[in-house]
Amino acid sequence: MRLASESSSGTDWYSQANTNLALLLENLDTTISCLAWDSPRSSKALSDLANTRYLRDRIIRKPSTNVFEEDLRVEEDGTHWMNDNEFLNKYRMDRETLDAVTEMIEDHPVFKRGRRGRRQRPVKHQLMTLLHFLGKEGETNLSQRNTLKIGAGSAEKY
Repeated sequence: MRLASESSSGTDWYSQANTNLALLLENLDTTISCLAWDSPRSSKALSDLANTRYLRDRIIRKPSTNVFEEDLRVEEDGTHWMNDNEFLNKYRMDRETLDAVTEMIEDHPVFKRGRRGRRQRPVKHQLMTLLHFLGKEGETNLSQRNTLKIGAGSAEKY
């Protein structure tokens, strides 16, 4: 398709715009007629659309490390890579209390898997997310998501 351009003869912009619009409409009419809805390709596309919840596949980012596992990791010599003060500062609770609270709440129905959807993260990880959020003034879901490498929806749910 070739649009009209300004010529040296001084054609005004209004007539050029009308010419270009006519060319575009003519081209559009041709394009629409090529997209016949009764063609096999269109029928398959409509069928796929009707049988699918989303038009695109989900993109799932998997972090290379699990922040919670790293924070709870015990070295071979029995020491933690994150010392007690760092852990307390990050989660506002020491490891022993975290374990005790986790044991108290892990059997609650809210942590049980439902009939559909993805499995939940471990109860301890969800509790650590909550503690981290409550312990940081001005923390937002976005900054928490980036810090703990969790999904946007997970930051809301936990």
